[in-house]
Parts: sequence; structure tokens; C-alpha cells
Amino acid sequence: EYLVDYASEETKEVGFKLFNRKSKGVVPTEESKLLLEHVDAVLRRIDLMNQAIPLISNHQNVLRIGFRSYAGENDFFRIYPEFSKMHPDTILDIHQMTNTTPWLYLDENQIDFLISATKALPEGWIEKHEYCQIGLEELTFWGPTNHPLTEKGFLTLEEFSQIPLVFWDGHRKFLTRLNSSMVDLGYHLNIVGILPQISGIIQFIHRGMAFGLIPYDFANSIPEISPIELPKEVISQIGEQLISIYAFWNKETEKYTVKKQFIDYLRTLSKTRE
Repeated sequence: EYLVDYASEETKEVGFKLFNRKSKGVVPTEESKLLLEHVDAVLRRIDLMNQAIPLISNHQNVLRIGFRSYAGENDFFRIYPEFSKMHPDTILDIHQMTNTTPWLYLDENQIDFLISATKALPEGWIEKHEYCQIGLEELTFWGPTNHPLTEKGFLTLEEFSQIPLVFWDGHRKFLTRLNSSMVDLGYHLNIVGILPQISGIIQFIHRGMAFGLIPYDFANSIPEISPIELPKEVISQIGEQLISIYAFWNKETEKYTVKKQFIDYLRTLSKTRE
């Protein structure tokens, strides 16, 4: 009864019913469920603020950096130790972006910098931000080192259609093109997995369960897997095998001294790519 009276008061406040009476009790309305989503979002932001307050009050130099798995991760781990050595008093607060909309974290000011390939970003988003290129990732096809086809070093189109394949979730557009092309040529792909993380792809190849497409720098130090030359028909469907990696930040970020230091450092990396 207290809940009903309370809900009645709150209904006047928000302008719609929060609960419906049922034979088994009181249940939330669809409107109250939507309201709850907004409340949860506010509470999460408050939690983030509470986490940040000690850092702010202690005057610590903190940079919140988000990077995309598979398209930005390798370059991030290259620049992390280098910048940390140059600025040991600066704290790099790391966020690995595992979702499909990483730009929202930058737009909502939950991170200061986003490291990503442009393909992961929506049309028109880039122009609203500052950015510079910080690296390149080369896509390479890999197989178990001791597999006879890997030892041979190249694949025919028929061999490629028969081997078990594992791909990254972000390559679905490429897979659609490749599937269509293979059907036109009279072949089908034997795809055993489409995974969200590169670590899973490497595990499949490392354990001899599949072959897959991975940026070269991720895999060149793993002796159990080796690169293989793909058929020219497959290469033509991959498109650009060198993927440019960029760092993005909001335009007002340069007003802050520590963030400007990191931006200046990123721009030196960009010049090395020119």
C-alpha cells in the first residue's frame, strides 16, 4: 500500500503512471522501464564522477585513453611505454573498447582519446574531431606452423575453400563480399567461427583448429603460427591490407596542459608516417 501511495505521488511528478495493479501485485509500466534506463545511466555517470574526484582533488595528471581491439590495440601498446617514459608523472587510464560504438565514449566525455581505424566510425563523425595518424596495421593470413599447407606457403582457391576459417567480427562486410565472390567461382567458405576478440582467433590457429586473418604485428612473434600467401581472388576482396590507425580527441581538449603534451607527442608519430 505504501508503494502504491508513493508511486501515486511520483506519477504526479513525472506525468505518467509508474506501476499497474495486477492480481498478483504491482508491476512496472513500460514508461517506468524506460525511465529506469535513464536513471541507470545517470547513476553510472555519478559513479564515474566519484571515481574521478580523488584523481582531481589530488591534482594527478590523468589521461583517459580508449582503444579498439584489433584496430588500434597494437599501436596503443607501442606508444604506452614510450610516452610513459617521457612523462612519468602522467597516469594513463586505459579503456579497451569492446563494443561496436566506441565513439560514444569520446562524445560523452568518458575518455579523452580514442585510438581506432576509421572504418569503425560513423559517417560524418571524424570531421567533428581533431585527429592524426599514429600507425599502420597490415592484415596477413595465418595458419598453424606445422600444417602442410602452411609449410607450402601459399593456397590455391580450392584449398582456401576447404580449410576451416575463423574471422574477426569486424570483418563481416569483407566476408559478405568474399562469400559472394566464392559462390560466383563455384566455391563455398568453411567458416568455423566469427569472434569479437583477436585472442580467440589466435587460439583457434595456435591449436591447429583453423586459419585466419590477423594484423601482422599481433602474430609475428608466435612461433606456432605462420603467414600464408592467399589466392589472388581472395586478396582482391580484402581491399586495402594496410590499415591506418588514428588517435581522435575533442577540439577543446587542447586547452589542458597535460592533454596537449599527449597530443603533441601523437603528432610527432604522425609526422614519421609522412
